[in-house]
Order: sequence, then C-alpha cells, then structure tokens
Amino acid sequence: MVLVKGKSTLLSIVTGHFEPDCGKILIHNKDMSVNSKEARSLLGYCPQHNLLFDNLTVYEHLVLFSSLKENFNSNEIDEMLEFINLTDKKHVLAKNLSGGMKRKLSVAIAFIGDSKVIVLDEPCMDPQSRHLTWNLLKKFKKDKKCTIFMTTHFMDEAEYLGDRIAIMSK
Repeated sequence: MVLVKGKSTLLSIVTGHFEPDCGKILIHNKDMSVNSKEARSLLGYCPQHNLLFDNLTVYEHLVLFSSLKENFNSNEIDEMLEFINLTDKKHVLAKNLSGGMKRKLSVAIAFIGDSKVIVLDEPCMDPQSRHLTWNLLKKFKKDKKCTIFMTTHFMDEAEYLGDRIAIMSK
C-alpha cells in the first residue's frame, strides 16, 4: 500500500521520482528503489503535458529517447514512425507539428526502446485528437507486449481502453 495525496504523487512514486512511504515498486521484478537504473530502462513515461524540444525533429526525438534507454534501434524508430503515422513528418521540427501530432509523438516516446511498463498521464488531453490517441493506444496494446498504466478523468475513456480500472477519489 502506498499513501498518496493524488495521482501526480502516485505517478511520481511509480516512475521512481519519489520513494514510497511503505512497500515497493517493482518493474518486471526490478525494485525501483534498489535497481532504479535497470527498472527505469524498462519504463516508458508520457507526462500530462508534452515535453518536446522545439528544435528537434520527430526522428531526433525518437533517437534521443531511445538512446537514453541504451536501446537504440533504427529499425524500431522507423517502425514507430510508421505505427504512429508520422513517417512523412520524420524531418519536421516539433514546433511545426499540430497539437495532435505532438501528442502522438509524446505517446510514441513512452513506447520507444522496448518499454515493458508504460505510464501515461492523461494522454488524451486534446479533445480533437482524443479518438486518434484512443486508436493508437488500442493498436499499441494489441501489438506491443507491455503493461500500460494510464490516468484519465473520463470514464468512457477508461472503459474503452482499460482491462482493469481503479478509481481514485477524495
């Protein structure tokens, strides 16, 4: 059991930014507080707000975040570009992408580098790209062998995307 004030604190504990008050976080049997580097290499994270570098291209973002996991694979990057329908935007700077494309890139970054556990903090914030992101996550869920831990304020989204649902309330 972890005593938390809210979802942001819970996500910070799951991703290893905060220590739990009690218990432990295991990522594929790697204790986050003991083997944090190894556990984090198996973890993909998409924050609530896009954290993209304006002067990096779509491709450069995927290379950068893949290399942070010491798991660079140019084939995986090309497959990811195709998977998220951004192959034609490969050399476009992040600052020139639409909001929906930026969100797709942020979600893809979480999955790059053979992530085994994906933490998504409200990945479908933009109502216009919400259903596109839903379809993308359904596709990831079907094709990738990983666990997806996602927060949302929308019950319909949780029901559509989730296999198991937990509700946090005051």
